[in-house]
Amino acid sequence: MKLLSRATALAAALLFPACMVWGDGVRPLDPALAFSTDRGVYSAGEDVTLFLANHSRQPLAYNLCHSVLEREAGGAWVRAEEQPRLRCEMVLHLLDPGSRARDSFPIPARSFSGDYRIRTRVEYLETGRAAERVTNTFQVGG
Repeated sequence: MKLLSRATALAAALLFPACMVWGDGVRPLDPALAFSTDRGVYSAGEDVTLFLANHSRQPLAYNLCHSVLEREAGGAWVRAEEQPRLRCEMVLHLLDPGSRARDSFPIPARSFSGDYRIRTRVEYLETGRAAERVTNTFQVGG
């Protein structure tokens, strides 16, 4: 895993949070980008292990710490956390073609039982195109 140049990272840190508006829909999956969890069932308070794999031919910028936990409620996906995670660095990491990143994401201890997923945002560096991706759906038990 490489870090972007200091100037690029600073510019991205200033611009990326401003673009972190999470849409309701998810664009069709890009087979060149895989975002998944290590398991299908977790307990409240447990950490989810996340994997982001870049099968494309261009590098990606990402920061999995800024991902968002979503819960299915009444047939729609809603944000499951009231506040963003506080200990995230404002830096984008570089994921080279053919590489895979791993990170952990805590499920809040007071989470309701149900179906969840995690949403993140990446940027294709060569084209400047940003894309949102979601993990597989997983279950959380109270």
